[in-house]
Amino acid sequence: MNTNCTSLVPHTVDISPIRSPQATHSFLASRFAGHDLVEIGTRNGDAMACFSQVTRSAVAIEYDAQYCQLLRARANTQPKGGFRVVCEDFRKARLDADFIFWWLGQNGIRNEEVLHTLSAHVARGTIRRTA
Repeated sequence: MNTNCTSLVPHTVDISPIRSPQATHSFLASRFAGHDLVEIGTRNGDAMACFSQVTRSAVAIEYDAQYCQLLRARANTQPKGGFRVVCEDFRKARLDADFIFWWLGQNGIRNEEVLHTLSAHVARGTIRRTA
């Protein structure tokens, strides 16, 4: 399945490097199609607005209360039921999905920290081993 996020989400809020490029979203959306997805650090939801149109389920994990408010409004306007928004630190959130996506941009969290957290969740059985 080829997904074109530029067509599905023609009006984005953030630009790269704050978020991943639309070409990256398109490539990943094709892989995520029909699966359960969690995105960590969703920000304004440009990627999630595309992903949620092709996934079985989509959950946005966002720590910032201001972004959470914007995400909830955006989720309700999306086709195919939109996406669920969880407003809490990803280290405390339920992260179980087929795919877990994040774009660190410039917010200070490092890949190693995310991978360590995900590994701990897998070890506890709170993330499926096939993720």
